[in-house]
Amino acid sequence: MMESCGASLFSTSTPLRTTPPLPFPSAPRYQQHHHHHHRHRTNLTSLLQDTGWRNMLLWMLLLFLFFPSTCFLQQALAEVIYQDYVSWTPPLQIRGYRLFPDSQLLEFTVPEASTQSIWKFQSFSDKASCEVKQVYIFLQYGSFPIINLTNKTFPNTFYLKRTFSERFILRSDNRTTVINMDAPRHGPWFAAALLPNPNEKIQQKGILTKCKYSVRGMLVTQTRKGYGQAVANTIVTTTLMHGFESKMKYYKIVLPPLSYLYYFSVLNCTVDSVDTGGCPIYVSIGNGNMPPFDVDEFLINCTNSTENCHLRVVSPNSSGLNFVAFYLRDINSTAPVTVTWQVTTEECEAKSSHIFMENSTDESMAANKSQVAPEFQSKCIILPMLGQFSSASENFNSIYVFPNEFLMPKRNNTLVVPDTHSLITGFNVRFLSNSGGTIGITLHFDKQKLSENQTATIYMCIVKDGFPDVHNLENCSNGALLSIESADDQQHHQRIHIPYPEFGDYYVALISRCYSIERNQTVEPCHTFPSARFTIIQSRCLNEKCGHYGHCAEYISGLFVFSACRCFAGWKGYACTDDTDANSDSLELLAVMLLTLSNGFFIPAIILAFYRRFYLEGVVYIFTMFFSAVYHACDASNLYQYCMMKYDVLSFSDFLGSYMAVWVTLMAMARLPDKLRTIFDVMGALFLALAVDYDKHSLLLNVVPLVLGIGMVFLSWGYQCRLRHHCYPTWRRYVFCLLPGVILALVGLLLFTLFETETNYKYVHSLWHILIATSIVFLLPGRRELPDGSSKVFFLTWYFCSLPFDAVRKCCRRCW
Repeated sequence: MMESCGASLFSTSTPLRTTPPLPFPSAPRYQQHHHHHHRHRTNLTSLLQDTGWRNMLLWMLLLFLFFPSTCFLQQALAEVIYQDYVSWTPPLQIRGYRLFPDSQLLEFTVPEASTQSIWKFQSFSDKASCEVKQVYIFLQYGSFPIINLTNKTFPNTFYLKRTFSERFILRSDNRTTVINMDAPRHGPWFAAALLPNPNEKIQQKGILTKCKYSVRGMLVTQTRKGYGQAVANTIVTTTLMHGFESKMKYYKIVLPPLSYLYYFSVLNCTVDSVDTGGCPIYVSIGNGNMPPFDVDEFLINCTNSTENCHLRVVSPNSSGLNFVAFYLRDINSTAPVTVTWQVTTEECEAKSSHIFMENSTDESMAANKSQVAPEFQSKCIILPMLGQFSSASENFNSIYVFPNEFLMPKRNNTLVVPDTHSLITGFNVRFLSNSGGTIGITLHFDKQKLSENQTATIYMCIVKDGFPDVHNLENCSNGALLSIESADDQQHHQRIHIPYPEFGDYYVALISRCYSIERNQTVEPCHTFPSARFTIIQSRCLNEKCGHYGHCAEYISGLFVFSACRCFAGWKGYACTDDTDANSDSLELLAVMLLTLSNGFFIPAIILAFYRRFYLEGVVYIFTMFFSAVYHACDASNLYQYCMMKYDVLSFSDFLGSYMAVWVTLMAMARLPDKLRTIFDVMGALFLALAVDYDKHSLLLNVVPLVLGIGMVFLSWGYQCRLRHHCYPTWRRYVFCLLPGVILALVGLLLFTLFETETNYKYVHSLWHILIATSIVFLLPGRRELPDGSSKVFFLTWYFCSLPFDAVRKCCRRCW
């Protein structure tokens, strides 16, 4: 019955309601399934709240008559214990993933003491005709998700272990994917949604309708409102009975603030005051969250014997969120079960960091050892937390250092590391303000101050939200491990990086181990304690850099600011180190050369324009050739790049020159009177400049000048045909000039519009340059005649401008 009640728990869409406790054993940690519709049910709990006590029995009778299951009755009686919270995110448009800013971030908040959460994600397209695509959802606790589409996305020094991080796949078919999770950690959760395969096809805006894909999310959490408190190192007695809430008890364990370890143990268990040897209960431990009943690591079955009913918990939650839950198993007897249990702790000592600081007078480590070692009885020494020294002008630029006796930042973190005690310090990562960068931790070993008869190794263990296990720092099973040996002459430091770190406290523990050179590297007490220096720095990207194939920049997604690398030349990854689809340097150079030098095919059109006395057209072709070449020199590759001017200026000039070249060519073909042609040329330049600045990729910007220009050509030619009473121009010009020119222009236009992709762009676009420039040679009209009544100045200008081209023409005739 409990399972049927729990199964229907989240099928309602009520924004706030009360629910029964979750069943045991519970569902797997996460599940996915699809459904089309949600069935709405009457919220009988609120109905029971509104009725008086006189009608309560009547409503209970109706519940039993119409609903044989007692699920709703359980819900009514358990309303004080459990409550649901619902949150939604608006639909966000997603796109193909190339770098982290291409993903869409959805934020959720899980309340404290949540026993279950259900995420619902739905992806859809804006049109029914759109292709159904896969959508990736990366769900992570505490910070921005780590997106790892390939195994090469992150360098080897990156530490990627997270409290919770999973990837889920849904389809853009408007179905709902449900993710069920028991005992989630409270606080912020982030989901990054993306399309894994970006569309490489370069489409002209407005020709083909682009499909837009979106995703939205919903979170429903069940929160327990009541639990007891148990103080560590005291004996607690708990009584469980077969009832709705009496068979499950939750306690929050109050630990001493410096606890690095605690033991849970059942001391005695009786059934109806009789010791049966076993205990018909399950015990679950929650470290930073409510106790889950689906994680074997924190689950104890006390049925067979109470002697085995104990658990060792390392790195308890430093925020005080440590819980234990008892669940009474179903047995034949209905007698109460009384459990006597206790939590015992192991703690560190707190001392000033100055005791272990290496001083400037270079006192011997032996003296330090004799002064330090006898003072402490604990296995670990807690040093002060590191302070954060941040840059006021830049985001994600800070360093963590010890404060001195005047609470000012020290220059470095240098410690004398003993082998008898672990030294523990820590630093805090603030939510949002520190989550968008990268934490870099470096361990340096000062090898000059060691005993000649010993080698040493220094271990550093970094654990989040809890002190490291000081009994096993050499393995650091629940955190990130750094170790460096004095015997390794090639290794002077070790480093790890934590990208987009989770918010919270991080604790750093150090310990040394010394080995005898004369006894085959056997472990022995250190003659002198080794010295270590460690640095903890937060920066953008990877130390403000992205290698040789990327640039580091800051991005904004909604209210979230983060740093990310913008990779080029086909490189990918967080630090542009993934060369799965990378281009070679020679291929990048080839792309620049093709896209720039292909504009040289405008030179014949320029010479022909001046020879045929189309001086304005020739100037426009020079402008187009020059700015197209320098624009592609700036845009074609970030590896081989030369930007003569600002990128926006080059882009505007390139597009304006291209459209003007088409416009003045059509006006020249129309053979308009000079005054009228001048007016149309100036009007075209003004309106094209306005249109390019408004939207340089607009389809209307391509179509309108082309249609108007061709219309002017046909009107002018039609008028000439009517005046001459025969076809204009001649059929020879149609066959040998216009037809090849139109074919070249159409082929170039088709290639530019339909066949360009990110991969073949350098080839297809270069061919587009060649075809369009060559088509001008065929489309440009014959030589213009000087107008009657031209002034002498105009004649002389024309004469001197055309003289070089006439000389070339005469020279060519003699050669031929």
